[in-house]
Amino acid sequence: MKQISNGIIATSVIVAVSLGIINLFNNEFFSTWLSFGFMACIPSLIVGGLVWKTEYPAKLAKLGQPLKGIAFTGLSILGGLVFGPLMWLSIGGGESPTPQLMMFTIFTIISTFWVVGVWQCWPISAVSQHPLFIGLGVLMLSYGSAYALFNLLFDFSFLAGAPIYIEALDPKGVFMAWQVLAFCVTTVAVIMFCILCDFWPVSGLSLAQNHSGAFGLMASLWVFLLSSIIFYIATTQLHLDYVVYMVRGPVSFIFGAFICLNMMQNSLFSSIKQQPLRGMILAIICIGFAVLMQIIYQAASNFITPNLGSGLPAYELELWLANAMLAVTFPIIVAHSDFFKLWPLQNLEQDNELTETTTHG
Repeated sequence: MKQISNGIIATSVIVAVSLGIINLFNNEFFSTWLSFGFMACIPSLIVGGLVWKTEYPAKLAKLGQPLKGIAFTGLSILGGLVFGPLMWLSIGGGESPTPQLMMFTIFTIISTFWVVGVWQCWPISAVSQHPLFIGLGVLMLSYGSAYALFNLLFDFSFLAGAPIYIEALDPKGVFMAWQVLAFCVTTVAVIMFCILCDFWPVSGLSLAQNHSGAFGLMASLWVFLLSSIIFYIATTQLHLDYVVYMVRGPVSFIFGAFICLNMMQNSLFSSIKQQPLRGMILAIICIGFAVLMQIIYQAASNFITPNLGSGLPAYELELWLANAMLAVTFPIIVAHSDFFKLWPLQNLEQDNELTETTTHG
């Protein structure tokens, strides 16, 4: 219950801080440079939190809070300062953040989730177990695969004639950009669901247990299958708009999942060990968080940037919600939960327990 209460308090503070940051800037700057800057740091943030687990570099791992959290947050920002300009110059053409640059930046985050969450750093980890090699390898593989697939899959010709369209920056890939981005974001939502279920049923297969590469392949097929079914039902059977579906569905679920896993420290229904039962229960809770956060953030948008239009042609409200939840709030959530370990709430709790133990002793 202490973990849950700490998570609720911390989430409330982080949401308030995030909305406060957004409120400092006009909508044009927030939806471009601010969101791009935050998102450029996320792959490095994932490496520090999920790959290194704040145990490497060793000198930083030994620091107490809040210095440890500040140090690892600084490393993530450093990663953004390295890769951000490279993306801006190559994909963005050195212009004010274009749709191509924003979508590619999102795609690098998706790619990192696949490399870390599904393939669990394989085959990089098969070459060397040194954390520096794995961390840098994950970044190289994530950015490299994102670059190759972005140029192969994304087509922005639907923007032709619009002032924001620069034909020279359009990779003119196989699929309409919103379509492929919506599907890929769906895969991340499914990855989060699989994590809630401890990757049942793949994790129970003997081949997957004995070989990381086999696990990655089978997990990929499972994620792709579930994602395809969800995406087909939403966009073909229910005829939902790609962007509206993406934001109201997968984006919001991902945000809810990180509240459940990170801010609640995965403590909800921890007494239930059977999968996929626990995963299904947690998924329902994540949907509840998703709905609640949509209500809160949409209400905030009416205050911060009123009269945003929903749906075509510009998806102003949907993009505001997506940027507010995942571009700005999400990295703050990960930094606070993984780097700061919910400091100062967790530290206060530990100090109180120590005091009680000493008193009773």
